[in-house]
Amino acid sequence: MELVNCLNCKKPIPNYPSHNRKYCSIACRDYKTINFCSNTAYYLIGVYLGDGTLGIYKQGCYKQILSGRKLYTYPTSIFSFATIDYEFALKVKNCLMTCLGMDKLSIRIRKPSKTQYGKNNMFAIFVKNKQVGKFIKFVKRIEKRNFKNLKKQQRIEILRGFFDSEGCITLQLSKYVKKKNITTIQATMSNKDKKIIDIMVDMLNSLGIKNSVYYKKSNDYFIILIYKDYMKILYSLFGNKLTIKRKDERVKRYGNN
Repeated sequence: MELVNCLNCKKPIPNYPSHNRKYCSIACRDYKTINFCSNTAYYLIGVYLGDGTLGIYKQGCYKQILSGRKLYTYPTSIFSFATIDYEFALKVKNCLMTCLGMDKLSIRIRKPSKTQYGKNNMFAIFVKNKQVGKFIKFVKRIEKRNFKNLKKQQRIEILRGFFDSEGCITLQLSKYVKKKNITTIQATMSNKDKKIIDIMVDMLNSLGIKNSVYYKKSNDYFIILIYKDYMKILYSLFGNKLTIKRKDERVKRYGNN
């Protein structure tokens, strides 16, 4: 009798010739191998701290019983994300596929559309899967350590994901040069949560990137300001390329001024 191992747990599949399946059970089929050791997992953490949302909510379903229908609730793990840039949404989708081991059809990008409340110009991703629950546990373990003892590349990937979500390249007219109309650039990252801002400031300081934080009362935002010289260092750590094209073109156009 031929023995074939399960693709997930590597154990022999019982009664393989009669069933002809790739997994030994339904649990092994649903829980695929999740790659949390790669940099994509830390990039998704940065996206989650910015524009992403991780959560567990109770979803209701009806089960037919003898006396009638009864509502049962069970927890479901979700990951949701929205952006106006399609290339950013496509990268997040590819990272979810790599990290969570999911198929193309299980993760879809919702395109902008018109609704009864107006025009929705956001590209959105909504994933509801058991693999997301494992990712939530992975993020909680890192949050308990307060994002300490991370490797350099892991910190860079978290900053890259957060900068893609909440980062901005702003133009500023230089006041400290004799020539007129010279435009310089600076980078900013903003968020309403002061704890997240403190985490990003610690990561920037550990990489030797000086910054300053100020509070904008009108929008209730904490903003991290990175000046031009240190922004170039951060840009080089990102591989001299940003995910969002309009940000990358602005850096390459005004970065040498």
